[in-house]
Amino acid sequence: MQTILVLTTFLSAWFLAVGFDVFWNVPSQQCKKYGMKFVPLLEQYSILVNKEDNFKGDKITIFYESQLGLYPHIGANDESFNGGIPQLGDLKAHLEKSAVDIRRDILDKSATGLRIIDWEAWRPIWEFNWSSLRKYQDKMKKVVRQFNPTAHESTVAKLAHNEWENSSKSWMLSTLQLGKQLRPNSVWCYYLFPDCYNYDGNSVQEFQCSEAIRKGNDRLKWLWEESTAVCPSIYIKEGQLTNYTLQKRIWFTNGRLQEALRVAQPKARIYPYINYSIKPGMMVPEVEFWRLIAQIASLGMDGAVIWGSSASVGSKNHCAQLMKYIADVLGPATLRIKENVARCSKQACSGRGRCTWPKDTSVIAWKFLVEKEDYDFYLGDIECKCVEGYEGRYCEQKTK
Repeated sequence: MQTILVLTTFLSAWFLAVGFDVFWNVPSQQCKKYGMKFVPLLEQYSILVNKEDNFKGDKITIFYESQLGLYPHIGANDESFNGGIPQLGDLKAHLEKSAVDIRRDILDKSATGLRIIDWEAWRPIWEFNWSSLRKYQDKMKKVVRQFNPTAHESTVAKLAHNEWENSSKSWMLSTLQLGKQLRPNSVWCYYLFPDCYNYDGNSVQEFQCSEAIRKGNDRLKWLWEESTAVCPSIYIKEGQLTNYTLQKRIWFTNGRLQEALRVAQPKARIYPYINYSIKPGMMVPEVEFWRLIAQIASLGMDGAVIWGSSASVGSKNHCAQLMKYIADVLGPATLRIKENVARCSKQACSGRGRCTWPKDTSVIAWKFLVEKEDYDFYLGDIECKCVEGYEGRYCEQKTK
């Protein structure tokens, strides 16, 4: 315990300069009824958890679809809620209710922390609404057809495409701007943006986002310019453990993280979402959890968000399993990698930036950050991502 406290104090001093924040976005307050308290355990490992283990609070707040405004979407039984599509929703009423929801869930006007909007029912890029989401395209075309009964099908499709993207932009952008206006000291992102849809490949290059996906993400420039953080997902799924080799899982993660780096504004923070539970009772394997955190850190990103469902803490056994996993895997991995980020910053970046390995085409640099404390970083491979006010390969110069 004493070693952890000393290390936490050391890390706190260094994080003021270089920053690698790991947030707890898990409804573990459900475990209180079993006498299990997670806050003291998480804080031992410098994991950012809300006061009293509240799911929404001072450190982090996520707004699910039903918890922020009047989000238009189509349900599982094709029932339309709030108009079903942005074009038919009441944006003014949505923003009015969103303001109430934000003030309720983030009480402190000057609150810092991370705020995430989780809207997954539809996608703002028209052609990304494939498979089960094609119902949004169909509904949009029907609306356009009502106003253009004699138009050619190709004209209807083009109009529907344009109106969809314009209305989606209005909803997402105005909601994000409202959050920033009401809680300006917090950082704001949309969960799962950017996505890469990189589900198959046989090389690191093939797991990069395709050209079509990159072009679609480029059309979201308005979102990247307004977001103060980007929050992609690099969850480990059960199918990946059975169908992917470890190398493919590394490439999959890398492809998504590289796209986040590509689209994020220079001052925007990058907090990828990771998971500890694959399904209730099945935890992410130890080597995979270490790898996820380390891959994020090796790219000079700002931190990570650890997410878990209510089902993953839905019983006394599941709560006990999570507490043991934190003590055995999640906590030590987080602390070790945070410590190595700080140590590499000190060795290579004058304590003014985070280490990155830009020539790491084989995606192996993450392994350096899981090494024990006596490991010395090789400066020849490192370029530092400097904090504001410093520049140079090793952050050795003040910005002119």
